[in-house]
Order: sequence, then C-alpha cells, then structure tokens
Amino acid sequence: MPPLLPVLCFPSIGLMRLWMQSENPTFEVHDHYQKQTFRNRYLILQSTGKHDLSIPVHFHKSGNLEYQSVRIDHRSPWARTHWRSLVTAYNNAPYFEHYADALQPILHDPGDLLLDFNLRLLHWLQKTLNMPEFQLSTEWTPLKSTDDADFRSIDKVNHPRHTQHQSYTQTFSDRLPFQPGCSILDALFNLGPDTYWLLKK
Repeated sequence: MPPLLPVLCFPSIGLMRLWMQSENPTFEVHDHYQKQTFRNRYLILQSTGKHDLSIPVHFHKSGNLEYQSVRIDHRSPWARTHWRSLVTAYNNAPYFEHYADALQPILHDPGDLLLDFNLRLLHWLQKTLNMPEFQLSTEWTPLKSTDDADFRSIDKVNHPRHTQHQSYTQTFSDRLPFQPGCSILDALFNLGPDTYWLLKK
C-alpha cells in the first residue's frame, strides 16, 4: 500500500524523506483542517535559532472546516514578511540565489486557498528535487494508528519524525549546534542538489 501523507507548507526534512523513499505516495486532500500543525507554518533557521513562520488563515469558530475550504487571510502582508525573513536567514547560504528566482513568485502569489498554495509548493519541490510522482486522495478515510503506511499524523508540530534525519552544514553552523526539524528550505538553500542524497539516506 502506498504511504498516505499530509499536505504541509514547506514540509520538514522528515516528511520529505518519507516521500523520497516511497513509490507513488498519496497526499491527503480530503481531511479537516487542524490548528497548530505544519499545514500553515514552517520552520527556518535564523542566527538566534529556529524561527516559526505562519500563514494567517480564516478559521471558523466551529473548527470543523475541510482543508480544501481553508482560505488564506491576506489582510496582513505576510508573504512579504516571509520573504524578507528568508532573505535575512539564507542570503549567505550557498544555494539561496540558485532557487530564489523560482520560489519568490510562488510565495508572492499564493492565491486564496491554503491547500492549493501548498500543492503548488509540493509540485515545485517535486520538480526541483526529482521527487517520486505522487497522487492525491480521492476520498476521506479515518486515521488508522495501526497502519504502518498512514503518516497523516506527522502534520503535528511536535511529531518526532520531523527531527529524525542526518545533520548537514547549516548557515549558522559557526555559532549554533545543528538544528534538526527545519523545513526542506533549510537543506535546499545550504546543500542545493545534494539535498536529494540527504533525503535518500
């Protein structure tokens, strides 16, 4: 059975490794949106340590909203703030300029729906890192904790799989110990094409 994965925003290296090591993985698009997950946030590394960047969304008080219906809240210039944070954090990284021209337009034109934006990021990562082809779920099935192929719970911010990966040289390695659990952007800006091999290991 192909693994079932959540659609996250700039996924962690841990999720990317699951994707890389799978054949025809399926990404869940029919679930309900959950707060405090990596669906609308990601971690980057700044000189002071890991920093959380969040995409504001419109959320119903009932909390029972399908992921496909979650709309991005554009009342604040969050995309510009995110980009400035990325430039500040990674401008001196070896491969930042290599990917910046392709990434910036996606970030500055996210559209209205969070899921659509995150899927655009997945397609960009697939092309950039030569990731395996993937499919999208066609219907909702309950989460099965006993199913070894069901990884949808990895959307939780504190899930241990986010930090289970090998170390590599990060931008601030001269002043900070290795910081696991950052989004795939951290590896991509520091390792470039060699990120592929980090995910394969």
